[in-house]
Amino acid sequence: MRAALPVAAVLLLAVPLAAAACGGDEEPAPVEVSLVYPVAEMTGFRPVRRTLPAGADPLPAALELLIAGPTAEERAAAGVVSPFPPGTRLLGVSREGAAVTVDLSAEVLGYGGGSAAVLAIEGAIGRTVSAIVPGAETVILVEGQPGRLQP
Repeated sequence: MRAALPVAAVLLLAVPLAAAACGGDEEPAPVEVSLVYPVAEMTGFRPVRRTLPAGADPLPAALELLIAGPTAEERAAAGVVSPFPPGTRLLGVSREGAAVTVDLSAEVLGYGGGSAAVLAIEGAIGRTVSAIVPGAETVILVEGQPGRLQP
């Protein structure tokens, strides 16, 4: 009977140690994502890598960074530009199955017109979303309304 007591004590100590070893208390790691911007000549797209803070939700965080635009270093090194007019904000992003809906503020409509500008906006968002959610179908809303982003 006395031998059972030390075994029970060892088992009681082993359970919390095993749980800790399984990563229950691990800190979330930063996540690297690709933001996809149009090249300056509007002849294609090029990804740039960014690191999101630990614990950030990758989809909305990446879209926020995308809309904020490339850094001066990214513009110089990768030759990319932002297709988003100043003041454009991400109002929301949702995912249902393979569909990702991105809602932008009305400032996005200040792109100046033209199909190339619309394709640059749609391409940057769609490619960035697909880099995070492979195979995603992206729907872009403006102030909650579909079809407003037109040349």
